[in-house]
Amino acid sequence: MPRPDMQIAAAFIWKAALHTEDQGRVCLVLPHGTIFNHGSTAIDFQRSFFTQYSVEHVLNLVDYQFFLFAEARHPAVVIAYRKKTPDSRQPIEYWAPKTDGLVMQAEIITVPSEDRSQLTLNEILLDLESKDAPQIWKQRFWATARDRRLMDRLTLYPRLRDYVRQPREKKARGKKWLMAEGIQPVGKNDDPTKAKKITLPSKRFIKARSSKLDLFLLRDDCANLPAAEFIVRSRSNTATAVFKAPHVLVAKGFSSIAYADFHVSFRHALRGITGPRKDRDLFVFLAAYLRSPTCEIFLLSDLIQLGSQPPRSTC
Repeated sequence: MPRPDMQIAAAFIWKAALHTEDQGRVCLVLPHGTIFNHGSTAIDFQRSFFTQYSVEHVLNLVDYQFFLFAEARHPAVVIAYRKKTPDSRQPIEYWAPKTDGLVMQAEIITVPSEDRSQLTLNEILLDLESKDAPQIWKQRFWATARDRRLMDRLTLYPRLRDYVRQPREKKARGKKWLMAEGIQPVGKNDDPTKAKKITLPSKRFIKARSSKLDLFLLRDDCANLPAAEFIVRSRSNTATAVFKAPHVLVAKGFSSIAYADFHVSFRHALRGITGPRKDRDLFVFLAAYLRSPTCEIFLLSDLIQLGSQPPRSTC
C-alpha cells in the first residue's frame, strides 16, 4: 500500500481497516497532508484510498491548528470512512469551519452552511488526474461557488509555467522567459575555496525587505554596490540574466512584488522573472496581476508557485 513520506498516519489508515468488519466505520484524526500533499507517492496514496474505501465525511481543521492542537506540528483533518467499495455517486460531506470568537471563549466549533459542501468520488478522482492535484480541498476551503466558476474559466488559459523556464532548463521549447532566485553570499559554514565570482549587469542592488518593492521599482530606490560583481556560495544561482530588465521581482510569500525597467540585482529572498524587451508591457501587466485580488484567490488555493518550493506557476 502507498505510504507517502513514510507517514505513520497513512499506515494507520490501512491497518485500521484490517481490524474492522466489512460494514465497519473508521474515524481518524490525521495530518492535513494526508489529502493535501501533492508528491507523486502522495497522489498514488490518495487515489488508492478513495477508490478502496468509502469515505463519508472529511472535516478540515486547518484553521483551528493553534486552538485544538497547540503542540501539533501540522494542521489536522478528520476523515470518516467505511471498509467497503465506494459508490461513485455517494456524496462525501466536506466541512471546513473557520475560527471565530466562540472557539476562543467557549471552545465551540461552529460549522455554518457556507463552510459545508458535498463532493463526489468522481470529482475527487478527476482532480487527482490534474497537473496541479490535489486542489479540490483547498478550493472548497476558501472559494465560494462564484470563485470556483471564475477559477475554472481562468484555468482554461495557458499557464505561466508554460512560458517560464528555470535556469536548469537550458533549451526549454516555447519558454522565452527565465525565472530564478537571487544570489546567495558566502556564509560562515561555506567552503570559501568553492565560492565563485560572478559579473552583474549593473551595480544597482535592491534589498528583499525594501519598502520600495511596491508595484514599480525606480532607480533611486536602489543602493549601489562597490562594483558590478559579487562573490557567491557554490550553490548560489549564477544565472545573471535574471537581473536584466525588463523583469518582475517577487518576494518569498508574495509579500512584495514590483516591476523594474532597469538592470538590478538582488539576493535569494527575491525571485525574478525576465524576458525580451518586446515583452515589456506583459511584464508590467504581470506585476499588477500578481498583486491583484484575483491572483490572491489562486494563491489561497495553492494554484500558483513561483520557484522550486511551495506557493506551481499557473496564473
